[in-house]
This record gives sequence, C-alpha cells and structure tokens, in this order.
Amino acid sequence: LSHFTVYAEPRTAEKMIGLTIDLRRYLPNSTTGAICNLSGMEMPVIKMEDDETFNQTLVRVKQSMDKIKSQNPGLSSAAGMELLAEMKLSTVKKMFNQQYEQAIQMGMALPLLTNLGVIADEPIQFGEIQAEDGYMTSPIMYAPFFSMGASSFNGRLTFTIGYHTPDTSKEKVEKFLDSVVNQLSQIK
Repeated sequence: LSHFTVYAEPRTAEKMIGLTIDLRRYLPNSTTGAICNLSGMEMPVIKMEDDETFNQTLVRVKQSMDKIKSQNPGLSSAAGMELLAEMKLSTVKKMFNQQYEQAIQMGMALPLLTNLGVIADEPIQFGEIQAEDGYMTSPIMYAPFFSMGASSFNGRLTFTIGYHTPDTSKEKVEKFLDSVVNQLSQIK
C-alpha cells in the first residue's frame, strides 16, 4: 500500500490513496444488524521521499492514518454525500464527469483500498461440508481508478484488485502485486 501510494506513476511530489471508513462505528453498538455498505472515505496524502525505505514510508503512512483516525474519520465524506443528495442528478453527474476528465488528462492513478473485513476466524460449516477457503473481491473500477481490498478467512489474509481491461492491463496489475509481495517479504 505505502509502496503503491508513494511510488506509483505519474511521479508527483505527493501521493494519495482513498481508504474506506466503516461508519457503523458511530452507531449504537457499532452495528446496523445487517450486512450493509455504510462507508465513508478518507484520502491520506503522503509526500514523496525517493531515498526512503519501505519501512520508513510505512511509518509515515501509519502516522497519517493515526491523525485521520483521531478526527472522526469518514464523517466529512458522509456529510458531502448528504450535500450531493440535495443537488440535481444532472449537476452531480456533470461534477463527477469533470473530475474524471481532469484525472485522465493529468494521467493520475487514483487508488482505493478497502478493508472488506473478517469473513470468519475459523472454518465455516455448511451442513457436513466445511469451507476450505473464503474471500471477498474488490469492486471493479474503471481507469483511472484502481480498487484494492483485503479480507480474511480462517486466519488467512487475501488481497484482491478490481480493475477493468483494457484500461488497466493484467500485466501491470501482476507487476504491482509482485512488488507488494516483494516488499512485504522484506519486512522484519
């Protein structure tokens, strides 16, 4: 994540990544009582440091996230959605199209990371049959967006990427995943 955030093309002085925030934390008992997508968004900005190690970058990403977490994360995006809900649909579409075109013209990659959560801490039984594996996948995003998700099942973490071809090539995604695995394997 920090590797992608800081070293992804195009090379700019700062990088940002969209992170989903579970808004159920603000509800009584932190739950809605049903499976739902009640998420907000935060965009930590990380300054480029070319001579920095992965671990140093990771520390800065964590510091940025700690600051966000201390300030009611996700509520500003939820309030923004309320404002958009009051606008005409045609106006909102025009705004989003302008932002999309600007990102395309600037050659920006706009990554999103979502923690899809823990499916189960131990195997799930379906009658006599036990599930061997389980994971949730990231939503498919059209370029310049790039969606990454993490979920876990039975103590195993799965990282997925949702992307659209031909806008984003399979080779580019595999190169990125190889880089993530390489960086994670070097952490001590």
